[in-house]
Amino acid sequence: MQRKILGFSAIEIMVVMAILVILAMIAIPSSLARIVKTQVAGTIPWADVAKEPIEESWKVNKALPADNKA
Repeated sequence: MQRKILGFSAIEIMVVMAILVILAMIAIPSSLARIVKTQVAGTIPWADVAKEPIEESWKVNKALPADNKA
């Protein structure tokens, strides 16, 4: 009577790991891009607040403000 060998061989584990790495390489950049888009979208209202003082500084001085005191 033959014994059944239980478990996975090293090659099977390496194939599964290779597939997981490939899936991670595809998933990580797309999730990072989504995070960056969310962060940029969240900062747009802050840029709108600063737009008017910067425009006034440009009209008066014909130069952009050197710091955030505009």
